[in-house]
Amino acid sequence: FGVGYYQAKRLAAHAHVNPNLKVWQLDKPAIERLSLALRELTSEEVNDYAEHRNVLVVGQRLRERIGADIDALIKASTYRGERHQRGLPLRGRTKTNSRSARRRPKYPVPGDS
Repeated sequence: FGVGYYQAKRLAAHAHVNPNLKVWQLDKPAIERLSLALRELTSEEVNDYAEHRNVLVVGQRLRERIGADIDALIKASTYRGERHQRGLPLRGRTKTNSRSARRRPKYPVPGDS
């Protein structure tokens, strides 16, 4: 969670892996280099230091940061915070999406705990 196209290219360059290869085309050493590069770019001491562009925030840490940002919006009682709290669209799209958002039950996402 948190590694998209741009971060994957950056990760491949850091690990000295061809960024144009598909996952199934990678050999064992390339996979090990990628996992080592991911560990280096997401290390605890770097993440706690600052919010640089050079630091990858992924997985549970990213989910926590997003949740904290949403909680700050709600606590500041901003418009976006209220929309988050009510489960409505935040950036327009209110005619049909808000109707379905109000009606749609909240189902847990598989893999999230």
